[in-house]
Amino acid sequence: MLRRNSENTQQNIPNVVDYHQMPEMIDKRDRATLFKLRLSQAMAERSLSQSGLARAVAADRSTISALLAPGTRLPGAQLAADCAAALGVSCDWLL
Repeated sequence: MLRRNSENTQQNIPNVVDYHQMPEMIDKRDRATLFKLRLSQAMAERSLSQSGLARAVAADRSTISALLAPGTRLPGAQLAADCAAALGVSCDWLL
C-alpha cells in the first residue's frame, strides 16, 4: 500500500483558481436585458424580422416577440442555440 504525505500531495496538485478565473456572475434581469439587446442587434444587422427569425428556428412568432418584450424571459438552451445559429453568432455572445 502506498502512503502519501498530505503535504507532498497538496504540492503536486495545481491550484485551479490560479489558472482559470471564473466568469463574473450576472443577475438574471441584467442577462435578459443584454440578451434582448444583442438579439435585436443581430436581427437588425441581418435585416431579419421576428417572423423571419421564427421561421428560421421553427418557433412561433409570439415566442420571439416574448423574448424581445420587456421582462426577464430568457430562452431555453435549444432556442438560444437555434437563434444563435440562424443569426450567425455564438450562444456565448448572445447570452
